Amino acid sequence: TLEALEDFFTEIEDLCSGYTVELVTFDAEVQPVNGSYVNLYRKGDWRNIKLTGRGGTSFINAFRWVDDHGLWAACNVVLTDGQADWPTGYEGLELIWCFTRFLSKFITKPPFGETVRIGGENR
Repeated sequence: TLEALEDFFTEIEDLCSGYTVELVTFDAEVQPVNGSYVNLYRKGDWRNIKLTGRGGTSFINAFRWVDDHGLWAACNVVLTDGQADWPTGYEGLELIWCFTRFLSKFITKPPFGETVRIGGENR
């Protein structure tokens, strides 16, 4: 939802001030944003992001794509509702899962990484 994106990017903008942020979006596969699969994110860009895809989320496919393109960073952040197939073999990865308020309906804790809940009653 637009509210979840706004909450997520508000946190990203606060946490990542002074850092380069590369944006990759995915559902069942990695999806382009404004014609590109990897976008350099700048403060306020969330208002202009036109998401495609929508449905059947696969962390496995997305993580494999990031592996193939050598895009893992010192810190990686994923916005999700938690309803997806979980990858294995990434236990040492620096990763923050930003779960939307809907998380409690699907899963209580991911198999690795840190967890942050954003939006609504889970703040």
